[in-house]
Amino acid sequence: MTRINGVQDSFNSLIDYLRNYSISGIITDEVSGKLRSLHKNLYALLCWKIELESSKSNDKESEYFFECLSDLIQIIPLLSQGFYKAVKLLHRGSVENFLRWLVVKCGGDIEKFCHTYQYFEFLKTAHCGDILYIRLIDDLRETYARLCRYVHTSGSFYCTFSQALNEFPAYNNELFKDDIEDLCNTINVFNQFMIKCQSVLLDNMFPGNKDAILDSLSKTQKRELLDTFVKSS
Repeated sequence: MTRINGVQDSFNSLIDYLRNYSISGIITDEVSGKLRSLHKNLYALLCWKIELESSKSNDKESEYFFECLSDLIQIIPLLSQGFYKAVKLLHRGSVENFLRWLVVKCGGDIEKFCHTYQYFEFLKTAHCGDILYIRLIDDLRETYARLCRYVHTSGSFYCTFSQALNEFPAYNNELFKDDIEDLCNTINVFNQFMIKCQSVLLDNMFPGNKDAILDSLSKTQKRELLDTFVKSS
């Protein structure tokens, strides 16, 4: 009987905890300020989604990009509550889905690949003469390898060791800042790939969406992308 009461009391506490759960105390001006840069980059990807839907692009191809965006959107509430390891799992998922989109865009058949790392090799081979393209692929590969260490819990450094739900919501300035930076870097790479692969769509899209996409890049990145267009024309 004691065991049953213990389980019931624990469940009642869980329900009370969920009913009273709030993250309002976590979203300080400092947190809001750090989320701004993530939102700016993510908004640029959302503009691509809107334009791809409007252009009625290949459904199967676009599905992977849309799911990549879905992974990233789900990260925001998790990040805001302190679920940092879950953030990294979705972050890795977004990279995988973007790679699938990129492989199909480059004429590859993802059904023929058994491992994600084969995507990287295929993409580097397909664009072996494009220095910027290869550099962006290498950036994604480095990010993906690092995120895999969290997914596979490769040592205590990659563990969370959470003991109870009432530890959340939580905020760790260093972990929050690192995740924001990593996510912004990844999304920035996604946007550069989109510009390289969808230059015609970029030229013909709604001006406000085009401005949001280009504003998410640095001056150096925009100049490098413009140089590749000039050389390929």
